[in-house]
Amino acid sequence: MSVPFLCLVWSRACGHNSVVLAVKPQILALSFGDDPINSGDTAAVQCTVVKGDAPIKIEWLFNGEPVVPGRRGTEVTKTGQKISALSVESVQAEHSGEYTCRASNKAGTDTQTVLLNVQVAPQILALSFGDDPINSGDTAAVQCTVVKGDAPISITWYLNGQEVRSGDGIEINKLGAKISVLSLEAAQARHSGEYTCRASNKAGADSQAAVLNVQGTAAGWRAAVP
Repeated sequence: MSVPFLCLVWSRACGHNSVVLAVKPQILALSFGDDPINSGDTAAVQCTVVKGDAPIKIEWLFNGEPVVPGRRGTEVTKTGQKISALSVESVQAEHSGEYTCRASNKAGTDTQTVLLNVQVAPQILALSFGDDPINSGDTAAVQCTVVKGDAPISITWYLNGQEVRSGDGIEINKLGAKISVLSLEAAQARHSGEYTCRASNKAGADSQAAVLNVQGTAAGWRAAVP
């Protein structure tokens, strides 16, 4: 049984009753590796054409658009006729998306796509107990807001370097996945100090601190009352 082939080039060697078989490209599956890629890491993926007749054209696409080498920190390096590597020295959130390698010749085209998910470390807004002085017995509150970072995010509070939880006049409430509020209904001198909010995820951590200075003491206030 004869198998039909595609005749691309006629020559004396080919003969009138012969055809030249043209093989379209075939690409191996793409991968950025098994380890998570965090913001600031280097990411690289290699496109290897295992089959296909030369000449073969290899192109890279990012979310369906052609990749321009050198733009947005993305570099493309060709190794021989059938291997092309794409790399980003310091990935950021903007580099997350689908990367496609497309190989083509006169016989056809093949593509492979891989997803790059860049995990972004948390970023916290500056903390503040407000501009007004806080006296003994006043209510004090400070909000920790994570404006960037991939979930899940863990938020922890510290007072003078020691982890603090709800209790001893301190209340900690979480508002959603990225906001935590620390409050004191009746601030006392013992509550004075540096409060730090630390937010962390698999990509990294960030922290911000604010100083609470409670003016006066409950004992001093009682002594002033006749």
